[in-house]
Amino acid sequence: MIIILLVLLHAPWIVDGISILKCQKNFRRAFCLNANEHSIPVEGVEEGMKMRYLPNTEVKVSELCLGTMMFGDQIKKTAAFELLDIATKECGINFVDTSEIYPMPSTPETVGHSELIIGEWLKQHGKTKRSELVISTKICGFSNEITWCRKSSNEEGTRLTSDQITEAVNAQLKRLGTDYIDVLQFNWPDRYVPLYGAPEYLHELEREDAASFQSQLEAVDSLVKAGKVRHFGLSNETPYGATSFMLTAEALGLSHLKPVTVQNAYNLLERNDFESGMLEVCSPRNGNLGLLAYSPLAGGALTGKYLRSDAVDMNSRMRQFVGYMYRYIAPPATAAIREYQALADYLSLPLGPLALAFVYSRPFVTSTIIGATTPQQLRDNVMALNLAPLSDDALLRINEIYQKHRDPSKGAFEVIDPNLEYIDPSKLPWGAKDQDVDPELDIIINQRL
Repeated sequence: MIIILLVLLHAPWIVDGISILKCQKNFRRAFCLNANEHSIPVEGVEEGMKMRYLPNTEVKVSELCLGTMMFGDQIKKTAAFELLDIATKECGINFVDTSEIYPMPSTPETVGHSELIIGEWLKQHGKTKRSELVISTKICGFSNEITWCRKSSNEEGTRLTSDQITEAVNAQLKRLGTDYIDVLQFNWPDRYVPLYGAPEYLHELEREDAASFQSQLEAVDSLVKAGKVRHFGLSNETPYGATSFMLTAEALGLSHLKPVTVQNAYNLLERNDFESGMLEVCSPRNGNLGLLAYSPLAGGALTGKYLRSDAVDMNSRMRQFVGYMYRYIAPPATAAIREYQALADYLSLPLGPLALAFVYSRPFVTSTIIGATTPQQLRDNVMALNLAPLSDDALLRINEIYQKHRDPSKGAFEVIDPNLEYIDPSKLPWGAKDQDVDPELDIIINQRL
């Protein structure tokens, strides 16, 4: 017995990536995705497009979801219509994600245009297409900078108060040209939380006027009772927030308002937050939340294209949305990407499909939100399904890199002056200041690009 214990204590797989591999089969069984799946044929995709129930609902969604963050800005209406047609007619995707603030970066001139484009596309296809499509949309959390998103936010910015929630949803229904929203999500919380690369939680940024969990749920309940919203979800949320919403719903006797989804960033650069905290909340034994994983390619950084600064497209998201995207090409992230690129080369695979296949094959991901600016990009993202699940060897090597680069998208680097704001606040969707994000932002990235 003593010998066995000594061997176990010194066995390297207890702490490295192999330990994760040893749990894969039990892990997938615990999340029970396979039991609720069926596939529909998609040309070129060996196993077809898997369809899965959103937890605790009768709503089935495709394992890939079409993101529309660029619809109405970088992607004009005609191109957006083509992407919607390809996604739904060729690729077996029945799930579309949007937000009241899209396209990004948000401006007073373009806000809401993504929803308008989806609404116009639906109008062309009739009621049958609407019944076949699952629409997830989001409403903004607290921001004292975004004053153009709702009429009532002209002075105070966006809030998740009862009046603003109701106003926002009614406007969304009008833009989308539909009577109901399948999944309504809060884009980010009303209370303070560190977001988008912020290195830590700062108690001094907490606000006493944050909308209560109860008031937010009661506002959504009114919309559900009116038939305007079918299910409720969260986005950019923390374990504390998700658990509080669930416990508050139970305490109020509103179990039907327990969130069914959480839409958080999840990719090779951003695993640690979810896997070390939110994953426990999402477990079917606990909160049973479905992860809608966004940014599987980390804004395109996980294609490897930003490793060469001279290859950066001036119209790319990295250029257009500097403050938000900087964390993906900061030195720590770049160091990790170089290692993942070397692994992709070793496996004779492009880095982008490898990164996508990693997210696609995670057992706790209900659906992965993919964005594309061209039909070819969309088809390529779908074809990456053929690489999932990744081999044990590939997963082992990925986890070895992960052990060395656990949080490469977090934190501030080479702070110049934390008292200065280097970017237009409108470029920051959550209304944060530089102490919430990487303080060097525009200056460093523009030197590099």
